[in-house]
Amino acid sequence: MVTILAGNECTGKSTCFVHLRDIVENSQAVDCLFIKESHTDSELEKFGRVSYIRELVANNQAALFDRATMLDDLVYNPITDNKQSQLINEQTKEWYVDTLKQCQIIFFECSLDTIKQRLSQRGDEYIDESQLEQIRQGYEAIFEQYGLEPIRINVDGLSEQEVVEKVMEVLRW
Repeated sequence: MVTILAGNECTGKSTCFVHLRDIVENSQAVDCLFIKESHTDSELEKFGRVSYIRELVANNQAALFDRATMLDDLVYNPITDNKQSQLINEQTKEWYVDTLKQCQIIFFECSLDTIKQRLSQRGDEYIDESQLEQIRQGYEAIFEQYGLEPIRINVDGLSEQEVVEKVMEVLRW
């Protein structure tokens, strides 16, 4: 199963990803690829990433993504670049949405106050506080528009370990 950790900035996705990777590497009890995609503006590379996910799904390969361009591009492009993602058009929409539906999405939810506090501690310059609600709404709109049903984990008040344990329960590890 291909699993994507998704959610707003500073909800703990990357921290959870690192803990899970460390647990698996130390125990070797789980056969899973750990993939952390970096930002790219290349449409060709973005399509290649979606093709790679389709290949993983077709081969029944377990993979955990700390974010995935495939989903984040749809949410962030309208906010940060003032344009719609080029990944979905009339020719690719069915292929793209089918790929998303074959993935398990774990959506990290958190209050805006908590996110703002974490963001100020992180000192992120890419996203500002005014965009946080837009990002939350963007994910919700994409989930609704494409009929995606993420597994939601509210991380407010949870320790890093508690978040990891919840994700491990979802993954059945």
